[in-house]
Amino acid sequence: MTIRVADSMVFYNSLNDAIKARIRLLDAQERLTSGMKVSKPSDDPAAYARSRRMDKIVRNNDKFRENIERGRAYLQSMEGALGQGQSILERVKELAVQMANGTLDAQDRAAAAQEMEQLHSAMLDVANTRFADEYVFSGTLSDVQTYDSTGTYHGNTTERNLEISMGYTVPITLRGDRIFEGTVNVFQVLEDLTNALNANDQNTVFSLIDDVDQARDQFIDARARIGSYLNAMDITNHLLDDLGFEAESEKSRLIDTDVTESTADFTRGTQALQATLTAISKTMEITLLNRM
Repeated sequence: MTIRVADSMVFYNSLNDAIKARIRLLDAQERLTSGMKVSKPSDDPAAYARSRRMDKIVRNNDKFRENIERGRAYLQSMEGALGQGQSILERVKELAVQMANGTLDAQDRAAAAQEMEQLHSAMLDVANTRFADEYVFSGTLSDVQTYDSTGTYHGNTTERNLEISMGYTVPITLRGDRIFEGTVNVFQVLEDLTNALNANDQNTVFSLIDDVDQARDQFIDARARIGSYLNAMDITNHLLDDLGFEAESEKSRLIDTDVTESTADFTRGTQALQATLTAISKTMEITLLNRM
């Protein structure tokens, strides 16, 4: 009777060892199959929680990168428009300098006045530039035409900002009134030049050349601001790439399977289970012999 009790204890201990070995083997197999050593909170609460934080960083980075792409496209559309405006003003100056020459007559200046009117119209088109059906120089009133045909501003005085990293925003619009109506009113200068040319007023044409230079400087300053915003976006984008890489690496360290280690665990688990099953088999043979 004592022998049977001892045999039973050995059998159940061996069976318990087999169950544990089987669980360890299945765990190693799951890690190899899924590629993850932590897939749920119970696997490692601290690692799981930190991996979720890494996921959030990656998601936020993706959102910020999308914002940067959208903001960059918006700023580039404004930069292109201002480049056109600057070219218009360079032609305006060239024309004004020519028409300030005393050797030209009223007919020459009248012809120049017609071109000046065309340049005025082209400048209005620049001021009313749209990107994705939005007026880029209207401040936050992007659905409102920036300037009407009289050169009156209909936007507001608020610039739109875009968050490109946590707590960091950059403007993606410039106020049209600051560009076209800064120290000098671009449209007024063009109108005054047109009137002076039509009146064959050489002296007034000459006196307006400095205003044309100031108007051009307003465009240069605006383009410089856009350049600084684009640079900020590029720098931030690189930082987001680095942060995203670090977050992905940390997440991998926390939850991804170490293939070498898990393969070794699987091999050891297979061997341990086999050894336990062999021990159980021998225990059962001995027990049967004892009962005979």
